[in-house]
Amino acid sequence: MQTMNMKKKFSLVLILGTFLTTFVWAQNTSFRPVRYDYREGEFDQAGNLIKKGEISKLIEKSFAEARAALDEIAQLPNEIRNFKNTVEAMELAYARLLRTIEPIIFMKDVSENLLLRQEATLYEKKAKEFMIEMTLRKDLYQAFEAFRKNMKNDFSSLDASDRRLIEIMSKDFRQSGVWLEGDKFERFRALKNELAGLETEFRQNLNENKDKVLFAAEELEGVPEWLRKDLKQAEGGRYVVPVKPDYYVPMMENATRSETRKRMYMAWVSREAPRNIHILERAIEIRTELAHLLGYSTWMDYRTDGRMAQNAETVRVFLESLRGKLAQKAQEDLGALVALKREMTGDQTASSIEMWEKDYYANQLKKRLFSFDPEEVREYFPASRVVEGTLKIYSNLFGVIFQEVEKPDVWSEGVRLFDVLDTKSGNHLGWFFMDLFPREGKYDHFAAFGLVQAGIATADGTYQRPLAGIVANFNRPSADRPSILSHGEVETFFHEAGHILNDLLTKARYASYSGNNLARDFVEAPSQMLENWVWRPEVLDVLSGHYKDETKKLPENLRRGLLASAQFNTGVLYSRQLFYATLDYILHTQAPKDILALATRLAKELTGIALPPGGEQFLASFGHLVGYDGGYYGYLYSEVFAQFMWEGFEREGIFNAETGMRYRRAVQEHGGDRPEMESIREFRGSDPTPDAFFRKIGISGQTTSISKGPLGETLAKLEEMGRVRSGEKPPVFSDTELRRLSDTMAREYVAWVESQREKGARFRCEDGFRETAGYVVSRELADAMLKEGLLRKLQGLTGQRLTVPKVSETIFGEFRRTIRR
Repeated sequence: MQTMNMKKKFSLVLILGTFLTTFVWAQNTSFRPVRYDYREGEFDQAGNLIKKGEISKLIEKSFAEARAALDEIAQLPNEIRNFKNTVEAMELAYARLLRTIEPIIFMKDVSENLLLRQEATLYEKKAKEFMIEMTLRKDLYQAFEAFRKNMKNDFSSLDASDRRLIEIMSKDFRQSGVWLEGDKFERFRALKNELAGLETEFRQNLNENKDKVLFAAEELEGVPEWLRKDLKQAEGGRYVVPVKPDYYVPMMENATRSETRKRMYMAWVSREAPRNIHILERAIEIRTELAHLLGYSTWMDYRTDGRMAQNAETVRVFLESLRGKLAQKAQEDLGALVALKREMTGDQTASSIEMWEKDYYANQLKKRLFSFDPEEVREYFPASRVVEGTLKIYSNLFGVIFQEVEKPDVWSEGVRLFDVLDTKSGNHLGWFFMDLFPREGKYDHFAAFGLVQAGIATADGTYQRPLAGIVANFNRPSADRPSILSHGEVETFFHEAGHILNDLLTKARYASYSGNNLARDFVEAPSQMLENWVWRPEVLDVLSGHYKDETKKLPENLRRGLLASAQFNTGVLYSRQLFYATLDYILHTQAPKDILALATRLAKELTGIALPPGGEQFLASFGHLVGYDGGYYGYLYSEVFAQFMWEGFEREGIFNAETGMRYRRAVQEHGGDRPEMESIREFRGSDPTPDAFFRKIGISGQTTSISKGPLGETLAKLEEMGRVRSGEKPPVFSDTELRRLSDTMAREYVAWVESQREKGARFRCEDGFRETAGYVVSRELADAMLKEGLLRKLQGLTGQRLTVPKVSETIFGEFRRTIRR
């Protein structure tokens, strides 16, 4: 996730306080880390003390400097106003301010020092209030309008970069409300200040949350050993489980006892309820009134103005179309989970899945379908190896060098700092921090933070190099093992590192549109595109290495099972995303009074899983409603562009450096200095289509039966041989039969699959054959079938167990797995 920031200085994204989750840090033209406890003079041995009020000195000084610079711009005679002394001067004044104050405010999310976090939180609110004051200055608005008048609204004499800044500044002034008059103006100002305070409070409540759940040893049955060892014990011997993501996810996926999972789930969804729910209710009221004051029908219309979707109606149509496409897939996936629940519990009357059951049964079903244990896979992804491998891949693909800085001045032990250089020229591009492990008071999810926004820093054209940071919460290293990551966490790190690249590789002229200052419904696309890499076997070889011996790569059987699961349960997973996006949409178009009732209704309607009593309180910790409000649809919307761009690499080679550099020039270097669609077109040579997105999640529009074509013929022959009949004992294939299937049928089958794939086909089963997860056939799958043979796919498509004689175990053992109905 790319977090929000103050960089869009005029827009209500900033004005209304939603910059609070992204932060920028600059030391003017050269980088020198400052002490992160911001205390002058003596430190204690731990370096943890701060001098009360030091933050206030630094930020108040920056406020004064910014106000003076803007006063000077406002006082210029209108007749001499031009682009440089008015538009660019305002841009530089705001950019300079943000590069000073944002790293200090960032400390509320990462500092180990409670006092510093509290003071940074206070000054986040003050910073928002200051920015509101500045963006509502009518003299600055009048200065901009005088510049436009002098130019007669004809900016053709300026270059594209300058015209883009004018375009953005015009929209930001329009959305700022500075043009309002009288009582409306004063009301607008008051509402903005109130909202800024509410959003800061909402976030900080979550950051400082210390909820824990106590469990007896027997209640932790099934929980991974590495997690159990990390838990502290309270008096009486019970284990203390913090309600944090790095504990919550493995608990929900692995704890055998339903009651254990239910208690953990209820603790998770009730964090900071009811106080954050009250804050959210008031925030929605304020957003609605602000939108109306600005002339927008809804807050969603305001938020989408200037984004790729452009308006709320586009979002509605998109979400509804996706709902229709997802419905059948989600129903099938849920049916499989219910069937497994019946089998494992012995309750043949079970007809639904509870919220605290979905992750557990999905994990158990994945093990059965694909014959691998995600916890075993985790052992092959130590965090250090994943970091090293990710940087290596990005280095080769995008032409950069990562050099770790020794003994950096950082906010917590273990935080790392990297220099980034251009491989070809050797030029220094910027820096980034890496803060990977949880601690008390730290931001408790995963995000990339812009910590210095690139762009012109001074009137003479000096360019500010960027600095960014990854904030993660991977499991902590222990005495007997390093931090080890699930494949999902590997994917997350790859994603966040992609945001870092966008910040570092930008060549955009101005901070307002450099790096990740992109349309909000596109900003995730570059990182979503990069997630595809971790589903390729050659990439897993680079990223993996057993934590006890990193020369041991992810074994073939685990790798094949993992890759085969790529589309597993996508109906459930994407329905969940659709639920969040639709909830956000309705909250910010209809502003319902009973938001808890809305959440309850939509959850059942869109995911097929009902919220239990109290489950609707998850809204209290749904942090995206502060910062991504009116924009959650963007996760799904941007993935359309992500998968379209991925096709370029898929066709030309995922390690193809020429393609990587073409992408860097077309997308990463431009940032938001032009409409994002132009960057996509330059990279791919055409307008994007949603086909690749739908293929990825297994809901392509066209459907072809697997009982037709070469595969159907093969299955028919097997049926005649009595080898694939429902309910019979597993058939046994000899070595000869396996080779025959692989060698004589694979090529013909692949040719047919490729012809259907070009038409966007997905595959379903008829005549008693059962579809399992993930049979939208891609070129990658076709290549794999040529290489690996047909047996594994036959197993999945027939829903039968195909065993191999003992004599063939060495050759074909990796194909032995169970696919159940």
